[in-house]
Amino acid sequence: MQIKISEVIIRTVDAMLLRQFPDGSFQHGHNGPYYDEELPVRNTAHIMMLLLKAYEIVGAKKYRDAALRALSYITAEERRPMGATIWARKNPQKDFSNGLIGQAWVIEALAYAAEKLDDPSLNTLAEKVFLLHPFDEKTARWRIVNVDGSYAGVDMTFNHQLWFAAAGGLVTGSEQIKSQIEIFLDKLGDNLKIYDSGLIVHALGGSNNKKSLRRAVKDFIKARVKRQNKSELYKNSVINKAIGYHAFNTYAFALLFQEYSMHSFWRSNTFFRILSFLQTDLYRQGLEWFCPTPQSRGKELPFNKFGYSYNPPGIEVAYTIQTFKSCYSEIGDETIGLWLGRQFSKTLNAESMLMNSLTDDAITLSARLYEAVRLEDCSVSVSI
Repeated sequence: MQIKISEVIIRTVDAMLLRQFPDGSFQHGHNGPYYDEELPVRNTAHIMMLLLKAYEIVGAKKYRDAALRALSYITAEERRPMGATIWARKNPQKDFSNGLIGQAWVIEALAYAAEKLDDPSLNTLAEKVFLLHPFDEKTARWRIVNVDGSYAGVDMTFNHQLWFAAAGGLVTGSEQIKSQIEIFLDKLGDNLKIYDSGLIVHALGGSNNKKSLRRAVKDFIKARVKRQNKSELYKNSVINKAIGYHAFNTYAFALLFQEYSMHSFWRSNTFFRILSFLQTDLYRQGLEWFCPTPQSRGKELPFNKFGYSYNPPGIEVAYTIQTFKSCYSEIGDETIGLWLGRQFSKTLNAESMLMNSLTDDAITLSARLYEAVRLEDCSVSVSI
C-alpha cells in the first residue's frame, strides 16, 4: 500500500487520543530492550510533539488541546519533585533521571513546543533543566544530575552526550548553552570514536571498553567465518548495539547541523565515514540480525533489538538523508521512502496504525514515531 507520512501521523495520533489519561499523560513504557520501567513523562513528551505536528497538518483543535494537556503534565512541579532534574525512570539500581538522555528527550519536546506555540516560558524551562548539568570545558562532557539535584558522574554513553547537545541546540537565546555546544563540537575528536567501517563506537571516547570491543570484533569475524548460529554470534551485544544506535546518532547530528552548519566537523573525513556507513550492506544486514531478548521471557525478535523494534532507524536514516543530501549527495542513493518503508513494513500495525508490531516495548516504539515530525511529507510503499 502507498501511504503518506502525514497520514501515518494523523492516524497514529487519532489512536493515541483514545489513550490519553485525564491528567494529560500517556502510558509509560520500559525503555525498550533495557526493561527499565519509565515514568510517563518520556512518552508524553514524544506524543505531545506528534499532537502539535497533527495540528500543524490539519488544524483540528482537538490535537492542540490534547497537546496542551500533555504539556501541562510535562511541566507540572511533580515532574521535578525536588526542583532539579526530571524524574524519568524508577529503576533503583540506576539514576532516576535516566542519565542525560532522559533529560534530553524532555528538553527537545519543550523547545519544539516553545516554537510551535510561541511560548517563551517553555524555552526558559528547557534552558533551566539543561544548565543544571555541569559541563567540563576541558573534556567537553556533561555530568548526570540526580533528581535531588546532587551530581553524579559523566554519562559515558556517547549518544547520550550527543543527544543532550542536540536538545540544547534547539533551545533559543542562551549564549551559555551555545558556548557549551560549540566546545562539544570542537572536541568531538576526543569523545567520538568510530570503527574502520564508519560505525560509531557506543562508549564515550571508546576508551573504557577497548578490550571488549576488540574481543567483540574478533568474535564477530570468527563466528561469521564459521557460519555459527546467529544467536551465538550476537551474545556479545557491543557490535549490534552500536549498529542499532548508529542512525540515532546521525539523527542527533542532523539536529545539530540545523543550528551549527558552519562548524568544520561536517566537512571532516570522520563524519563522511559515519554517513557512508549508512549505505553499506553491513549496516543494512546488521539491522536485520536476529537478536534474542532474555528479558522478554522467550520471545525472540526477528531483527536487531536495538534497531527497528526500539530505535526506528527507518525514520532516523530518512531524516539524516533529508538533512545532509545537499552536502553529501551519495548518501541519498537509497531514497527516504525506501527507509521509511522498511520501518513501517516491519513495525506499523495495519489495524491500530501504531508502530507496535514486533517489539518488546510497543508503547514506547509507537511514541517514537515522533521522530518523523521533521520529515518532509512523501509517499511511502508499505507492506502491512
